[in-house]
Amino acid sequence: MTKEEKKKRVKKYDEHNASVEIEKAEKLIPLAVEMKTILAELEADSIAHFELKVNEKTNFINSMMSATALGLDDQYKRLLELEQKIDSRLSLNDITAQNKLKSTFIDKLKEKHTTYYSDDEFEAVKQIEAIKERYNSAYNDYLKLPQTIQKMYVLNGGLMVKNQWYKLMI
Repeated sequence: MTKEEKKKRVKKYDEHNASVEIEKAEKLIPLAVEMKTILAELEADSIAHFELKVNEKTNFINSMMSATALGLDDQYKRLLELEQKIDSRLSLNDITAQNKLKSTFIDKLKEKHTTYYSDDEFEAVKQIEAIKERYNSAYNDYLKLPQTIQKMYVLNGGLMVKNQWYKLMI
């Protein structure tokens, strides 16, 4: 399904919740940048990579003990604190070099708050649109008739019926 077709099938887009989530993600950017800086100082790609490196250097199993033994416990604690605050809501891959949210990340968040019609619902929507077009077309044709003819019929509950009072109006 193309992007154009998908756009037509949107049932609901919860703009408020999407913008709130994007705003929350933007507030996490400074924390992610700080994490990126600390990891760069420690010459690691991720916390797991850092833990693996310090455990290999010390031959300990406990990463905190390894970091403490190497004098890196403050950085490691800060990394764990940042990871807990970010809570997997944002990754370093979701941020551009200018420390902005990537458009792909924003699109994913927007997609999360978009509801689409099912195939059956979409078919029903197409049918009702076709009925609406035919109804509007017929009504426009009705309006083109002379006033005297229009008065012969009235719309009653969505149905066109013969006006029983027509003879009194002429």
